[in-house]
This record gives sequence, structure tokens and C-alpha cells, in this order.
Amino acid sequence: MKIRHLALVAIATALSLGTVGTVRYGFNLSAVAAPCAAKPCAANPCAANPCAAANVEEADVEAVANPCAAVKLGVVEEGGKNVINLTQAPCQFVESEGEQLDFTTTSAEDCKKINSETADSRTAQPLTVPAGDYTFRVTNENVPYEVGFYLRGAGLGGLTLPKVSGGGLFEGETKEYEVSLKPGEYVYSCPLNPTLRYPLTVTAN
Repeated sequence: MKIRHLALVAIATALSLGTVGTVRYGFNLSAVAAPCAAKPCAANPCAANPCAAANVEEADVEAVANPCAAVKLGVVEEGGKNVINLTQAPCQFVESEGEQLDFTTTSAEDCKKINSETADSRTAQPLTVPAGDYTFRVTNENVPYEVGFYLRGAGLGGLTLPKVSGGGLFEGETKEYEVSLKPGEYVYSCPLNPTLRYPLTVTAN
């Protein structure tokens, strides 16, 4: 009883002094004050988890069907592969928006300004595919600097859904990015030639 009493006194004293650390009787005061702080991001069940919040991304352009779109977005089968063709122009994926918007840029910084001014008036063509293996074939049509491709889960799906990314794609070049998609909501974009984040929905087979 005496030891228990001394332990309680030690805890009370440390708390009153604002001490954070491990007391001599094995009580970790920092864990008492912040029980979630030491948990890894993906496993943290706490509502106020800054790690999880940092991984949350949503599409910032609405998917709207446009039957009159000049350029179509969809899946084509080539040599047994499901291929999604995407063309990068300054600040955009052409197929994703259904048209060439004719932006002019000399650097990624130009796109940040253009997107902030035009995002509210732009839409994306819907893209819904069944779960499976896909090849995203990306072409740098006329962007005068390096571009790439980044596909990841939207929202908290960013922590669990498959992702694929890569750069090193210069003007006139084409690269393929292969990924096995599971059901869920995704976003894709290019951080190097900053585009909007376009939505992709993957359904169960």
C-alpha cells in the first residue's frame, strides 16, 4: 500500500509541474496525456490523427458526362492489355477533360496559377472501370518540361488502395504505368506539370 501511495504521489507531482516522461514506477506520463501520439499513421484509430489527414486527397474537379466531348476517355484492349490513353498538355490531361484547353506554360509554376484561376469552371469526363490490371499510357504532347503520372486512392483510400507513379516523361515521349486496381475511389494527376486531380471509380467484378 505504501508503494502504491508513493506512486500516486509521484504522478500527481509530475503532472502539477508539467513534467512529461517516464516516472520511476513505470508510468509513462506522455502516454497518459497523449495515448494516440505514438501510434503509426496507418494504424492510428484516433479521430484527430494528423498523419491520416495528411494522406487524404479528393478529386478537385467534378465528373460530368459530356457526349459532345472532342476527345473521349475510356479503356481500349490492345494485345490482351486494358489500356487507358492519356495525353498531357500544359496543366491538364486532354482526355480527362474532353478537350484541349490550349494553356501556355513555360514552367510548373505557371500551371499552379492557371489551375487556381480556372478549376471552378472545368469538369472531368467520368471514368469507371471494373477491378483488374490496367496500363495507363501517358504521352507528353507539348509540355516543354518533365511530366509524370500519379494514381492513388482518394480519401482514406490513399492509405490502403494500390498506387502507381513515375516521372521522367519529356516532350514527345510516351510511357506506360501498370497497376492492378482494387474496388474503390481514386484520383490521378501529374504533380510535375500540375494538373487537377481527376476522379476514377473502380467497381467490383
